[in-house]
Amino acid sequence: MAQLIDQILSESINSESFIANILFSKPQWDINKFVADVRKEWGLDLSGNIVDDIGLAYKANDCLRVVAFVDAKIPYNEAEEAAERQIFWDGAKKIAKSHKAHLIIYVNCKEDSHVEAAKLFTKLISCALKQEYATAAYYNDNLLHPDTYIALADCLHDDDYTLPVLNWIWPIPFKHGNQNGILTRGLTNFGKMEIEVCADAPLNDILDFITDISNYILSYDVTFNDGETIGRDENEKLKISISPGIAIDEPTVKIEYPSNR
Repeated sequence: MAQLIDQILSESINSESFIANILFSKPQWDINKFVADVRKEWGLDLSGNIVDDIGLAYKANDCLRVVAFVDAKIPYNEAEEAAERQIFWDGAKKIAKSHKAHLIIYVNCKEDSHVEAAKLFTKLISCALKQEYATAAYYNDNLLHPDTYIALADCLHDDDYTLPVLNWIWPIPFKHGNQNGILTRGLTNFGKMEIEVCADAPLNDILDFITDISNYILSYDVTFNDGETIGRDENEKLKISISPGIAIDEPTVKIEYPSNR
């Protein structure tokens, strides 16, 4: 298992892989509880994949899934730096600073679709966060509260077209002149371009809009092209453009904000 962990950490994480770390306040985890929770919550039997007390590993459709406990803090102060950027959770800094160990969750999706792999990834994380000493999920350079993550993951019980978008994509607010803006961070993990939306509107309204758009992109595997339009009905035509990013130094998809939202 230790060799497998080293292999995963040495790989350059790309659009074919998802990797997250679960922060623990104490270096203790119960692999049998984790396996039982995954079976009870999602109907997945992982009992035959336990490698040792540290974790489990298995392949499905030639794709690797690994859950491995590490009796050490997340290196390079990554969790602490993510907590500094977390504007929606006041206690994130304290949680990051005090964690003593972490759990690696890794899903490689070479043969699966990105969304199907991300669903499995989310199911594993949501159950890992039910461990007694689990305090946060670190993914996509972001730190998420266990209750928030688990609540968002619950939609995976419902249907194939409601996705836990905010578990996968981190909204980054910014100012563009006098306008509010939001940039997505995480769509590139699904092979899509990031989106920027700017408008004379409250940030929460822009967040709802960009979340709906992201859900649409991932549910239906949509790729936007420069010059296209999108709308909620045949009369609404919101302009789409691709140009250098406003908040990041790479091209992004810009989508016109609806005037009557």
